[in-house]
Amino acid sequence: MWHDLRGLAQDHFELAALETQRAGESLVAMVVAGMLLAGLLLSAWLALMSAALLALTSHGVMATGSALLVAGCVNLLVALVLWRVIARLGLRLRFPANARSLQPASPEFPDGEAS
Repeated sequence: MWHDLRGLAQDHFELAALETQRAGESLVAMVVAGMLLAGLLLSAWLALMSAALLALTSHGVMATGSALLVAGCVNLLVALVLWRVIARLGLRLRFPANARSLQPASPEFPDGEAS
């Protein structure tokens, strides 16, 4: 029976190791895909901003300097919005419910009064 238990434990550890390896490989693939996606989105954003600048300057709506200033302001505004989203989502990374549940329970009578 001891031999069977030892074999079962070894099988569970081997399965855990294989699943950990698979999860690690998946994480690396996700990070690489995310970096490629970020590069593609950046190039698409730059192409759209360039097209808007060309349209504004070629139709005489704005001078080149003014169009560049507007594009820079749009980029800063989008960056500010994304920064706020990231900051708000970052609050969830602190596991607030778990942190509250691990704190000692407050006494029922905080002033030391007993009924």
